Amino acid sequence: MMSRRMKKSKVNSEVLTRDFKNIKLSRQKEAKRKNLINTLFMHASTLPQKIKISTLWENHTQIYDILLQLIHIESELKVPLPKRNNMNIADLELWAKENGAEMNNVKIAEFKNYDYGLQAIDSIQEGNVIVSIPKKLMITLDCIKGSALETLYNEDIVLQQLPNVALAIFILTEKFRIDKPSFWLPYFSALPNSYSTCVYFSIDDLNELKGSPALGTYLKYSSITILYNNV
Repeated sequence: MMSRRMKKSKVNSEVLTRDFKNIKLSRQKEAKRKNLINTLFMHASTLPQKIKISTLWENHTQIYDILLQLIHIESELKVPLPKRNNMNIADLELWAKENGAEMNNVKIAEFKNYDYGLQAIDSIQEGNVIVSIPKKLMITLDCIKGSALETLYNEDIVLQQLPNVALAIFILTEKFRIDKPSFWLPYFSALPNSYSTCVYFSIDDLNELKGSPALGTYLKYSSITILYNNV
């Protein structure tokens, strides 16, 4: 039987789905958006693996400029996502335990000036199992089989070669499905509505990395930025 908290999560998911479906770009902006996306993929696919950092930097600044244009256009498509709270975390713990997960001597807690994390509630000895997650709770490529994404995945070579993108699309189709609540809804509802990684670094941020080997490593994989921003 679905709890009152679970029903509230389901309602929130349905509202978000309805809001997303009602938002559309003008024909002109949609055409510009598609052209920008095509240009992004061209930049990501034409560079060889071995190339000078200066050339990678130039390519990345061009990518970043295009991304800013895309972000500006797509700002009209944004629907505010609800922030997770203690109720979402309680639903996550209940769902996880009911499906075979174990948490020993720890709990999920909110930390001041940080966010949620694991907090020890008793002594933990070396070799103790702290958290155990069964495979049925993991979102893997196996989950695509039998899902709404299966046909597209089987026919699209790009998705087959980019498993991270396939999983991202799978999560979107599950989170906003309207036929029934997703099995993973308690997990989705407990995720943060934003997070920070180097993928979102600005040009000013990256300038601070000049002289560091970290900059070269980031630039070599700057195509990840394209994938993250266009899924």
